[in-house]
Amino acid sequence: MLECLFGEGHIKRLLLTCLLFFSIQSVVVADDHPVMISGGRIPFVFDPDQPGPYNQIVDLMRAGLDRPVEIEFFPITRAMRQMADDNYDCFAMALKHSPNWARLGMDANQYIFVGPVAWLKINLYTLPGQLVPEGHDEDFLVAADGTIADLKTVFEDHWSNHEMTATASFVEAFDLLVEGRVHGVLAYDVDVQSLAADHPLQGKFVQSHITVAELEDGMMCKSTSGMLPVILGLQENLDKIAADGTLDQILNPH
Repeated sequence: MLECLFGEGHIKRLLLTCLLFFSIQSVVVADDHPVMISGGRIPFVFDPDQPGPYNQIVDLMRAGLDRPVEIEFFPITRAMRQMADDNYDCFAMALKHSPNWARLGMDANQYIFVGPVAWLKINLYTLPGQLVPEGHDEDFLVAADGTIADLKTVFEDHWSNHEMTATASFVEAFDLLVEGRVHGVLAYDVDVQSLAADHPLQGKFVQSHITVAELEDGMMCKSTSGMLPVILGLQENLDKIAADGTLDQILNPH
């Protein structure tokens, strides 16, 4: 995702607090308008109709803040465009150092990354017994949701040049695999772990030994004086649930 403007841990929080102190000198009336998050729908992970662990995490991050924080969900690519079009205050869930934002014409210096919620691995998944070519092989067909396909420049080795079938969701990518239309799927480990135990895809694919990328995820918000109190509150709440073990319990329930 985008590069964070500040340091990590307590240094980051200290600098955010200092910025907040100086910025509020010019704020006469507190802004009580809702902070609007553009949420990228990921079934069983972060979705209003098929909720998952990230729904819980974002709810805990926004709990108790002085300003209300509301989420509107869109297909994930559209959700990013909503942020790029300046219609929303934050985007979730966002990747740190992602090339997607530069491609949309956004300036990293205008945003702050809140996180990390997790370190994500983009793994290759196949059908049981499927052999994976060691070199670049155009005959080995791969599917991935559109956001992963757009991240190819950060992939390791030949995977950055591999042709991929882009799908609307990681579930649709796995459907193609099970139907025999592709040989592999690139998907985030947290997405795959979020599938319910009784989901029809369970048991029909396996994880290979290949990880093509590791990335931090979290939330990205506009770096404005009005948003700084919200950003600080979101980060503090995330740090609290990380410190007391709640975050790990949500992401790794078994």
